[in-house]
Amino acid sequence: MNSSKKTILYVVSILASSILIAILLKATEPKAKNTTVAPAPPLIDVITVTEKNLTPTVILTGRLHPAHKAQLKFEIRGKIAERMVEPGQKVNYGQNLLKLESGEYVDILAESTAKLVLEKHSIERDKRLLKLAMHNSALQAREVSRLSKLGRGALVSKSLLGQARQKLYQLQSEEARLKFSVDSAEARVKLPQVAVSRAKRNLDRTILKAPFSGSVNGVFVDKGDSVVTSKIVLELISTRQLELRLNIRNEVASALDLGIGITVTYDGNTYIGKIVGLQSDPDSTTFTHLLRIRLPENIGMPGRIATSKLMLGKLDKVLAIPASAVIREENNAYVMVVDNDTVQQRQVTLGPRVRDLHIVNSGLKKGEIIVIRDIASFKDGQKIRVRD
Repeated sequence: MNSSKKTILYVVSILASSILIAILLKATEPKAKNTTVAPAPPLIDVITVTEKNLTPTVILTGRLHPAHKAQLKFEIRGKIAERMVEPGQKVNYGQNLLKLESGEYVDILAESTAKLVLEKHSIERDKRLLKLAMHNSALQAREVSRLSKLGRGALVSKSLLGQARQKLYQLQSEEARLKFSVDSAEARVKLPQVAVSRAKRNLDRTILKAPFSGSVNGVFVDKGDSVVTSKIVLELISTRQLELRLNIRNEVASALDLGIGITVTYDGNTYIGKIVGLQSDPDSTTFTHLLRIRLPENIGMPGRIATSKLMLGKLDKVLAIPASAVIREENNAYVMVVDNDTVQQRQVTLGPRVRDLHIVNSGLKKGEIIVIRDIASFKDGQKIRVRD
């Protein structure tokens, strides 16, 4: 029994000692310090601003068009008598395309020709009559002179002398009329000649001919249709030579001129075209200039896509920075300039863009260091670390 009590007392003393040690350890435990570690400044990518020699180029894409395209109309009214071609057909210069009924124009030509012949005969007749009239007037003038001399000797009555003078006046009047007719012969013949020429032209106009060699792109009338001078009846295109037509900005147009050679890529092949047209006054809606580049002959079909490379001249010793180094806010451009261990926002004035580079006109100097990536995430005066 005494042995059991001793065991219990021993266990209780051990537990009490353990609890006391735990309390002492808890009481003497050092308190944790509340400390905050500041984040490290961000790493940035930079470049040094340098001068560059650049050759600006512009790559533009457009469709190929026929170099020559005509929408044909008849110059006279009429009814289609014959349709001689179909769309897609190749034609030569001067070839007949469409024909109008020509009966009325044949009659007009015949009538004008007859009037011209009659007028020429009338002039020949008047010339012969003028000679006779001049001869008769001369004879009658001598007769009047003879009667006047006799009348002074009272051998001839005054009435007979008066009749002779009256006849002379009549002959002189007829002579004057015929002389006017002969003198105006050239003008009299000219009028019917003009009428004949007009009738011939109108008769020729009953046949519509090809103004150049090419391909018929569309026929918009058929046999029996009535046409007027304002109606387009046929479209003709030239597929021998093609043009690349582009709408370009003002700064591109100002660097180009007529006759300049331009590189054009089409269907995997590269050709040298020539500028044959450059619109001076831009389109009032798009404010772009129409550029026409004429390509070599027989290289393809209209409607295909082609790409041109426009060289805009050389730029020597200009400050140029990557486009990624520029941020825009309210029509202004800014860059982040490295100043020791901070970045400073600075406004710059930009010139033209050359591929992935911006030319800087003002705001930066050669040798300054700028941030080239993620600049929108930085603030003016923010501390940074430059990446090696």
